[in-house]
Amino acid sequence: MVTSSHSFNRCAPPKADLFEIADYMNPILRPKYRMSMEQRVYTQNNDDHSLELVGIPDNVVFTPSSNPSETSSHVAVAPPKVEPLTVSIPQPETVKEWYLQVKNVETQEVLTVIEILSPKK
Repeated sequence: MVTSSHSFNRCAPPKADLFEIADYMNPILRPKYRMSMEQRVYTQNNDDHSLELVGIPDNVVFTPSSNPSETSSHVAVAPPKVEPLTVSIPQPETVKEWYLQVKNVETQEVLTVIEILSPKK
């Protein structure tokens, strides 16, 4: 068992806590094991409180948003023959949960998973 006087920030969001834990533990676990942050993505409909697993991304990639006014379009659009009808379509909420995995570096076998509990969990 490893003990430490390192104190984690309880006011920080769980993702920041997980980053601090991984940053602290990796030097202790090396060279045989590695701790990494992982993510699960769920969707939740507004009328339903159950979560549906969408997937576990291979990589998390951040891309800058494109400005739609800069794109050009060469499509001819005919004027509508009827008035458009405005409808409300429920959009599912995306929920991202971060957790830590400890893996064997050589075999990539998952040894343990660490999650921080929150009011949603």
